[in-house]
Amino acid sequence: MLVLETEWYTCQMNSKTKRIITIVAASFFALFVVLFLLRGVVRGTVIPSLVNTMYKDGVGKNFDQDFKPVNEKLAAFGFTFDKHLNAKYKCDSGKSVMYEGLKMDVSCLKTQRSDDRDFTADFAGNWKQHSTVFENYLQSTGWRKNATQPIHEIYDNPNNDVSIGVEYLKKHSKTTCELSVVYNASYPAPQTTYVIESCQRAVAPFGRY
Repeated sequence: MLVLETEWYTCQMNSKTKRIITIVAASFFALFVVLFLLRGVVRGTVIPSLVNTMYKDGVGKNFDQDFKPVNEKLAAFGFTFDKHLNAKYKCDSGKSVMYEGLKMDVSCLKTQRSDDRDFTADFAGNWKQHSTVFENYLQSTGWRKNATQPIHEIYDNPNNDVSIGVEYLKKHSKTTCELSVVYNASYPAPQTTYVIESCQRAVAPFGRY
């Protein structure tokens, strides 16, 4: 009698286990179908909203902490940010999200460009004399130069026919901040110079696109 009861109990357990496995498998399949049908909404709205909530404020905080003291140094060369040209502070959403299959990239970016600064002999002379001190300050505060271009030589262009610049990067875990000083010697804004600043974090929940 005990053997029969044991076999009946084992049979019941196996049946219960099979039902649980079937329910779990069906649930995962249903979830997969729903996600597939709603993949546009998930890619364009749901995941970008989560990224915005989790990372946007951190990107903005890094931007403000990094560039406030830098801009005080740049002001000595006459660079201003009164118009905030091309200012942007947002995370990707909708069609701006890059994806292929399940892989996708969602970026949070804060960036601004300085006002155009007229290129003059006085400005170029001041830059040549003091820009290496500015570069030393950047490197002492964690900025890494992204090329070998000497900073004090970016305006050494007697013919004003070649645009050139110098770039620095600073890492905050997975957030990258970038500082570029650009000399535009060509159309449509000949002989102007400006600064571009940005901090960006790219999130790839299912692998890089």
